[in-house]
Amino acid sequence: MRKTISGFEKYRMIIGLVAFFFFLLSGSADAACTWKTSDIMDPRIDIGAQKSLMRQMSAGPPRSISASAMIGAVKSGKLAGILLPPRQAVASRAARMTPKKGYWQLLSGRNSVCLHEPAGEPPMIVYKEKLSEAMIDIALADAWPQCGLPTPQRACNYVADRFSPPPKPSDSSGEYDKGSVAQVMVYVHGRGKNYVGPIAAAQVWARVQGSDKTYRSSTDGGGKAVLYLILNRAAAEVYIQAEAPDYIPNFKKVIITAGPQHVVDLGLSPNP
Repeated sequence: MRKTISGFEKYRMIIGLVAFFFFLLSGSADAACTWKTSDIMDPRIDIGAQKSLMRQMSAGPPRSISASAMIGAVKSGKLAGILLPPRQAVASRAARMTPKKGYWQLLSGRNSVCLHEPAGEPPMIVYKEKLSEAMIDIALADAWPQCGLPTPQRACNYVADRFSPPPKPSDSSGEYDKGSVAQVMVYVHGRGKNYVGPIAAAQVWARVQGSDKTYRSSTDGGGKAVLYLILNRAAAEVYIQAEAPDYIPNFKKVIITAGPQHVVDLGLSPNP
């Protein structure tokens, strides 16, 4: 004799099937989640942090879980960035805090911090300069929980679709292929209502995309600094930043080619 299924039991079966369907759907979406090296190479993530996230994604769980969450938070805009203190975005944020701060005051002896001020802005991770690779990994792991953003239970897959350039000499005064060198003249000047003119003793640094070497120089009395960059290709993207006391740091991303001299102009606004 066939058993008759009541209306209530049918309802329970339908609800169960729907729940199971959505469970499978969410699991498939999780499994399909993938971050590529090119995704991590984001201007909102400093180069040292990019390499740290790549290392952690390659290592697999549990390290890849928080790394995957940080990448997703930056890409979605829920995390404003993972940056070094001298970056313009960090200095500008520090100046908007209450009380107002300089970027050099944000860490207070720590290796990293997640900033929540000013209110209403997404958090931002700031980590200390000149840390070893292992210390950067630890610094990001320490800062991420401070941000209060969700961490998924599973990490996205990782696909290395970019490769690191071959090693370059650690000192640009050493031996190198002359065709790979570019000379960049950077002019740094103040801009504002009260003063427009060259800034002496400003610190200028540059980083070639795809390389972890930092080139540094200081401006002379005329606000001029000269950098000699070793390029890893005929034309490369270069981040050039200038900073000086009492001014908000500023940077530009420019395309630099080997051989001819390039001129880059950087204006700095006074701290408000």
